[in-house]
Amino acid sequence: MKKKYIILILAALIVVSSFGIIIKIHPKVSRSSEVIDLSSIKLPEYPLPKGYITKQQAIDIAMRATKGNLHHGQVPKNPQCVLLPRGIGEKILYGNPQPSKDELDEIKKEMPKYGLKIPPDYEEYKKRYEEYQERLLYFVIIDVNRAPDEVTMILPPRLQPPKLIDGKWLTTQDTYAIDAATGKIVGHGYYGIVKHIYPRQ
Repeated sequence: MKKKYIILILAALIVVSSFGIIIKIHPKVSRSSEVIDLSSIKLPEYPLPKGYITKQQAIDIAMRATKGNLHHGQVPKNPQCVLLPRGIGEKILYGNPQPSKDELDEIKKEMPKYGLKIPPDYEEYKKRYEEYQERLLYFVIIDVNRAPDEVTMILPPRLQPPKLIDGKWLTTQDTYAIDAATGKIVGHGYYGIVKHIYPRQ
């Protein structure tokens, strides 16, 4: 039953947003202090085509963006950065699995069962979706101490308050997805309380 609902939701997304695909990294709220340690994973290196930005440039872009949201002289620390195709990065780092080519074909077969029409541009959509998933992104996280007024503007209401540092600062990790070809930030959010340690690359 759960699989049918997933298929319906994915199919509806394909119909409604054939060409409107964007990445959004949503803030994840944890109920208690938690560390997600992925340091035991060894990632392959991905060769960069000429003209793509370097890892250090991606870190600099993320650090500038983070500093722009701080107003009490804090210094962001411990930037971590990995270069991955979008689909792989979202799956490994954010636990956000995307459908594979075969799963997209399976969704297409299932759509008529639920009274959903297959868009005439489905094959073009599928091709663009695959290119979208293979695009190289830098995934960057940065440790940040925020004042309470800097957090409440961005983080949603929660049952568990953020973790205080010395009764004044709040622990957060900024997350960025940066297009390696253009240097544009294509995804941003942040984690309160939970701390991520990225894989080695």
